[in-house]
Amino acid sequence: STQSTWGLWGRSMGAATSIMYASGHGSEISAVVADSAFSSLYQVMIDLVKSYQKWIPSAAVKLAAIEIRHEVKQRAAFDIKKLNTIEYAKQAHTPAILGHANGDSFIKITHLEDLSKAWGGPCEAISFKGDHGTNRPEPFYASVTQFFIYHLLPDSDLAKGIVWTPNNGRTREQSDRVCSCENCQIM
Repeated sequence: STQSTWGLWGRSMGAATSIMYASGHGSEISAVVADSAFSSLYQVMIDLVKSYQKWIPSAAVKLAAIEIRHEVKQRAAFDIKKLNTIEYAKQAHTPAILGHANGDSFIKITHLEDLSKAWGGPCEAISFKGDHGTNRPEPFYASVTQFFIYHLLPDSDLAKGIVWTPNNGRTREQSDRVCSCENCQIM
């Protein structure tokens, strides 16, 4: 059989979609980049309520979440608890880069940590300065470019000399590969 030369790159909901697709179609794709993915849509909802209304007791937040879940099920025939990207990540064996801005106030950095630990195949978790909607730093794009060349064009002249070492849930400080950019921090 021939190796796939398809790669997926998604951001936010597109990142979650890429992870979901990779979990069931890993043989069809060679590489995934998921930027600002969430581990669970339900958890994003809880995190957002807590971040804007810190005075609301956790029990009240959970009761409100139950009601919102019920309303979404009735109106959209969709269960927000079933959009649990962690479960998909466990089934994904495609090599991946998971990126996330460490100042993201919409989807917290803990989602990156949870997804990278759950990923079923080789992955590299990268955090960098910024927020959910900010431009990504050039070193992140450079890492993604090399990653795609390495996995999508492994026999090309472009791939010569590129080494990709997944860190699978470890921080960059714990690995041998260190980015010299002050805006980039490998997780």
